[in-house]
Amino acid sequence: MNNDKLKFVVDSRSFDGSCVTTMSDGIHGDYHHETLEELRDREKNPYLIAVSRNTVRKMIRIYLQSLCAPFSEITEERYFDYMDVLPPIRHTRNFFFLGEPYHADIYRFCFRAGGRYFTGLRSVTTPRKELERQMDNHYRNITFKGDILKEKRNKKGGSACRNTSSLTTHGMPL
Repeated sequence: MNNDKLKFVVDSRSFDGSCVTTMSDGIHGDYHHETLEELRDREKNPYLIAVSRNTVRKMIRIYLQSLCAPFSEITEERYFDYMDVLPPIRHTRNFFFLGEPYHADIYRFCFRAGGRYFTGLRSVTTPRKELERQMDNHYRNITFKGDILKEKRNKKGGSACRNTSSLTTHGMPL
């Protein structure tokens, strides 16, 4: 059923992925039959707004993306505690999603790399290649060791260094 009048009432300053109510007719709340102004008075919240289906979908997508913060390191014991608390909903040899959602399709994601253990929140529908890319990037970032090169001086005191970059990664100039 496509209802073009349908509106979702949300808090415009602090959207947390939930709606206060819906308005099927676009004017009155579906539960208490209040107008938006009456709802603002009852909730004591002047920041309530009514938005379309497309707008609330976009707000929810942005909110869910905001939950996917950078990975953090955990202990081996914590990693296996997460694995044992509930059967993983999705897993491979080096990563798994805890079997209970954090919010919607966002689950605790755990992985191991280089003998270390990490966790973060991710969508359970994230493709495996994307998860592997994120894991690789994270591990590379935390284990990065840049080289500092000293300039070689020629006999007259000038620089004889061909490489103008002083930082390198794995022998390659940045």
